[in-house]
Amino acid sequence: MDDHHVLRYVRPSLVDGDRISTSAFLCRQKENECSVNWMERFDAPIANQCKCIREEKRIEWRPTGKLARLNVGAAKQRVAKEAEIALAFLYDPEDPAPPDHPKAHTSHSIINKMPKIDSPDGEMVGALLREIIPQDDIFPTTGAS
Repeated sequence: MDDHHVLRYVRPSLVDGDRISTSAFLCRQKENECSVNWMERFDAPIANQCKCIREEKRIEWRPTGKLARLNVGAAKQRVAKEAEIALAFLYDPEDPAPPDHPKAHTSHSIINKMPKIDSPDGEMVGALLREIIPQDDIFPTTGAS
């Protein structure tokens, strides 16, 4: 699974033009894990994976936000080596929850051990993750990817 990818919605306050903030994948203070979508849950190409994830999303994606694609193996290896933190990527699908969420959230996944925003570990891990995400793996929240 190290060759797989997760997709994270990056809210507009963490986007500067086409670049994402180093805080994009970090946990907010009230969170214990980072919520992402497992891309390989859907068939390639990337545009189809993003489309399928858009169709089952449970939060509102603002048009000025971005989607960031992260390679699981590269993230685990780089963060373990540089920050000595063992990130754990876990598939965690969610059942339908009517009336607000009538569909299953089949690609939902989490990253455990992700540091929080505004923490020393968070600053380091956020910078490491942003370094390994190519600009080609940053997508708009609407339209084709």
